[in-house]
Amino acid sequence: VNADTTTFYWNTQPVPKFRGITSGEVVVETVYTIDDYRVTIDYANPLTAELYDYFTGIYYPDSTYQLPLRVEIINDPENPIDVSDNTVLMEFAVLAPWDTYRSQFYSPLGWDLIPGGKAYVKGSPGFYEKYIDLLNFEKYDIDATTGDTTFTGLILQTNHQPDVYVDADADTVRQIAVPPSEGDQYTLLTYKPFRKEIKYEFSTKQVAYSGPENVDLKKIRAVPDPYIVANEFETDQFGKRLMFNNLPNKCKISIYTVAGDFIDDVYHDNGSGFEFWDMRSYNEQYIAYGLYVFVVTLPDGQQEVGKFLVIK
Repeated sequence: VNADTTTFYWNTQPVPKFRGITSGEVVVETVYTIDDYRVTIDYANPLTAELYDYFTGIYYPDSTYQLPLRVEIINDPENPIDVSDNTVLMEFAVLAPWDTYRSQFYSPLGWDLIPGGKAYVKGSPGFYEKYIDLLNFEKYDIDATTGDTTFTGLILQTNHQPDVYVDADADTVRQIAVPPSEGDQYTLLTYKPFRKEIKYEFSTKQVAYSGPENVDLKKIRAVPDPYIVANEFETDQFGKRLMFNNLPNKCKISIYTVAGDFIDDVYHDNGSGFEFWDMRSYNEQYIAYGLYVFVVTLPDGQQEVGKFLVIK
């Protein structure tokens, strides 16, 4: 939020404090998507939303409204997908006299960011925010046989209260109404469970010999570092193992204490890029806790020095 805050109510959950309303009359909390969404206030480039009357179930594709928003799917935040054109404005659009009926319970047709404007539904006994404006950010499907409309994606409920309004308990609320400002963002992140429809494809390539000139010795590491007793490489009480990775195809790894005492040599020539060490000295004794130094020596004499820590 670029400004201090906003007092507008935007949510995917049911509006609190409904009074005298049966369960089937209100759009409950429903999210039909596993996509992540970002809604940005954008006055300069408003989107065009079509109208859907969720009281009668009638879709009005020829009735459009300009909304100061930009809607993006951000599953990959570095590469957002603009889906603004999919937005549908859902509200109580049934024809009724505005002066004598609609103005008592429902908002004017349309949607804006004005406190108490076209996206505001005032409170009234039994009807409080029953038909607040909804924004659907994904798509709609119309059954060719029945004409039924099914919405998928994300439905966001909105209500833009003014400075003074009456809530569901018939109490007068006084506030300084603050609308969102240019550039403010509303982000919705969803859980993404594994599904049987998800498939992964992997490709592999044959291991090739890496000559000394193609090896970045700075990438050689001892893992895990620090080595903690009972780490995941230990499959049983005799399974202590330390891995050296990012190795060239052929090299020698010499291990020393920080005092310079020789511990062991490990010879690597299997071309796998890694080698395990059983953490025993040259005389078959397990090493003690402490800091150790290793030196990787290539056949051409190049060397790289690293270190690792063994702790309880």
